[in-house]
Amino acid sequence: MTALADAAIASIGVDNGGTSLRIKAVDRRGRLVFARSDPAPSVPKLAAFLRRTFRAHSLRPAPVLVLGSRGVWLALERDSLRRRLRGLALEVIVLSDVELAHGLFFRGGPGILLIAGTGSIAYGRHAGVIARAGGLGPRTGDEGSGYWIGRELLKTTGGSPFARSTAAVAALAPRVLRDAGRKDPVASRIVKKAARHLADLALDVARRLRATRALPVALHGGLFRSDHLRRRCVSNLREGLPGVRVRAAPSGQDAALRAALMGLDGSWKRYRDPAVPRR
Repeated sequence: MTALADAAIASIGVDNGGTSLRIKAVDRRGRLVFARSDPAPSVPKLAAFLRRTFRAHSLRPAPVLVLGSRGVWLALERDSLRRRLRGLALEVIVLSDVELAHGLFFRGGPGILLIAGTGSIAYGRHAGVIARAGGLGPRTGDEGSGYWIGRELLKTTGGSPFARSTAAVAALAPRVLRDAGRKDPVASRIVKKAARHLADLALDVARRLRATRALPVALHGGLFRSDHLRRRCVSNLREGLPGVRVRAAPSGQDAALRAALMGLDGSWKRYRDPAVPRR
């Protein structure tokens, strides 16, 4: 999509995920006026990549740019990237990709986000308290993730996950999920354990947040496209959190568009300088 006149752009959102980078811009009424998707650059190359892209499309500095990226969990990492992005907008906001995904579902309000992709993490907020579980990296934790599922499959065949890249091991997960849906006994056992591990991440966060009522839980990430895994995980969540509401992403929105809208309505401020999460 080609941008409209620069004056129409009120906010730009950027989502730098594990495989792709998405840029979306909106006008003052929240209407989409620019969109682009590219393979995700590494975090050290992100600022230079965005500068080249903005120049190529003649995008002048917008009032605000909200960016969510992997690899910027710590305040020091966010501040470093923010400095490198100066000049791309009058105000530059840098969030972790997890915070941005939480904003997609909850807009800074209370709730627990459960992500399952190559890795896995649960992140929740309630009454000024932040908690997380998982997110330690596929090779050191992230139980129930795509990497974990691939590793469990390799164990059954005598293969070693250490002889392969993280992406190559995680790439085995779709096969396991597909076979589980066909009632393959080995795949079914792996997926049953994965669903239990993922639900436990969210339940751990729920306990740490100490809410008097079950907080809503949002499922996010490629693994949850599997009906088999998703149904098992939801069942486990409802067993551990009676009355819990499980959410899907808002229709027609993705993280990049949510970032742009957060810049427009100021809801990014709810994620500014968060307290150290309870692990």
